[in-house]
Amino acid sequence: QVLVLLRVNGAATMCRWSPEGNKFAVASSAKIVAICHYEEKHKWWPSKPTKKHKSTVLSVAWCPNNKFIVTGSTDYRCRIISAFDPERDSEDDEHGFGAVFKNQHVFGEILAEFSVSKAWVHDVAWSPSAFRLAFTGQGSTIHFVQITSDGPPEVTTIRHNALPFLSVEFLSNKCVVASGFDAAPYIFVASDSYGAEPEWELKGKVDKKKGAKSPRSKGKFSASRNMFESSS
Repeated sequence: QVLVLLRVNGAATMCRWSPEGNKFAVASSAKIVAICHYEEKHKWWPSKPTKKHKSTVLSVAWCPNNKFIVTGSTDYRCRIISAFDPERDSEDDEHGFGAVFKNQHVFGEILAEFSVSKAWVHDVAWSPSAFRLAFTGQGSTIHFVQITSDGPPEVTTIRHNALPFLSVEFLSNKCVVASGFDAAPYIFVASDSYGAEPEWELKGKVDKKKGAKSPRSKGKFSASRNMFESSS
């Protein structure tokens, strides 16, 4: 058994391992996300809290660079937050985020915030390239974020006719799957994989409707009852 010190006074709503497996993030109803790391000396997982949320945090996902998290909250916000740990993360800027997020190596710093959902943000996801995000809203919306080096991140919003999506995931840099109260996954596709101005569109449901079922054959009881009714 290994001790984990979350230091939260509310329910844990989601837990995600970092890409390198040396940290994990725990979202909670205590308005914080706890970033946990292992300490060999004490054989436990202490945590550092990010305290930038104003309500319950429903979802969290890691950037492929192992340094950032993106969160979705019931305060109607999606946020990119630094989870940089100088003892476990390199300061090398291999993805080039230094030109976009000046305070990327300041733990707990909000690097970007999006309020376009106007409703609870149920789930968040990060693309394999690290320059695209997706998040879903309770108002039957899905939002796609494009991070660029020459300006603030740009958001594309799609309002759909389905019930709200509760989960979202990138299948590739240009393909996203989302599902929710409709009990069916939906596919969204971008016009390109790495461009700075992708056009997103809904391709439709993954599950196709089956043809109408043929009526069930009547059982012996039903057939006997019909014979009795016709003879009376």
